[in-house]
Amino acid sequence: LLQQAQKTINPNAVIPEIDAVAPVNKELAEIRKELADDRAARQKEKADAEAESRKQAFANQWAAGQARMRSAGYTKEGLDALEKFMEERGIADHEIAAAAFERINPPAPPVDSTPVGFDAISAVASTNEQIKKLIETRGQDRHATGSLVKQALSEVRTAR
Repeated sequence: LLQQAQKTINPNAVIPEIDAVAPVNKELAEIRKELADDRAARQKEKADAEAESRKQAFANQWAAGQARMRSAGYTKEGLDALEKFMEERGIADHEIAAAAFERINPPAPPVDSTPVGFDAISAVASTNEQIKKLIETRGQDRHATGSLVKQALSEVRTAR
């Protein structure tokens, strides 16, 4: 330490113990710096690889979710609306988002496939058979009752 203090006070002083070690210390410092830089580069590569792996896993999960929703009957427009909902709400799973989306936006009720037009001949024939069934069962045949009610509603709706 005394020799280092003298070298600090007088940098031109010749002290063999300190002067001989200086080049070695300089090389050692350079090696340490290279090692630190290499370690940082490897850590950055590892972090980038992990991020890319997570990104790829998410992309695979997203594509699988889209496929499940298409097989569940979602159209392109429906899938676009669902994915917009997912982005707004921060949901990454299509199935979870679909359940929430359908609860908030319930699907339209199914359309009644009863024809709007009126076929007088078949209506009279089927009505006579249904009325006969109702008379025979004394009003207990639910199918015949349902058909007659449906027909009556259809007639009222088309009369409007």
